[in-house]
Amino acid sequence: MPRKSRSGLVFRKLWPSERDKVRDHFLRLDPEDRHLRFFGQVSDDFIERYCHEVLAAGYVVLAGFADGEVRAVGELRTYGAPGRRKAEIAISIERPYQSRGVGTELFRRLINLARNRSIRTIHSACLVDNAKMQRIARKFGCAVEVERGQAEARLEPPWPSYFTLMEEAVAEGRAVIHTLLLPPATRLPGRAARPGRAPGADAKEAPAPPIPASEPTEDRKA
Repeated sequence: MPRKSRSGLVFRKLWPSERDKVRDHFLRLDPEDRHLRFFGQVSDDFIERYCHEVLAAGYVVLAGFADGEVRAVGELRTYGAPGRRKAEIAISIERPYQSRGVGTELFRRLINLARNRSIRTIHSACLVDNAKMQRIARKFGCAVEVERGQAEARLEPPWPSYFTLMEEAVAEGRAVIHTLLLPPATRLPGRAARPGRAPGADAKEAPAPPIPASEPTEDRKA
């Protein structure tokens, strides 16, 4: 069996054919967490469109699974010229799986994925009152600057090491085992029944950065 983290979730990278799993995760976020993740109220249709891009070229999506369902997502979008490549990080966690250290674990793994791709600068944005996400970023040595209602974390990670490369390689092997052990109904990605529309989903969409990071603002365990 693939080994679970201390949070109780199994983490692996998603494949392009699994964008529906990301969509269903975003649709399950409660209104507050959806607002924090996308910097405003956004509709279900906005999420549908966003998920067509989230697994496109340049994105790495790391998911936390529980019983075959994606319950947490970490996104790493890379850009820039070779030698000066940068990346943006965003995190979202469903409410029942918060307070388990999932945000910290996703952030750590995303930093290692960025190191393995020779990323020179990592950015992560959140709302200024999202103190929880800022604390997680500071745990990993990020400099956090606040301006115009937003907080941006910045980190220049070290080069990859034998351990970061091996962690990713081993995780990929476990991902194959994890997928093979899923029940047949959940093993192959397909279009699941669409969750009910969240309150405020039809409100006017607010413009949002490409992948703003989010975590709940309440003082919960990282």
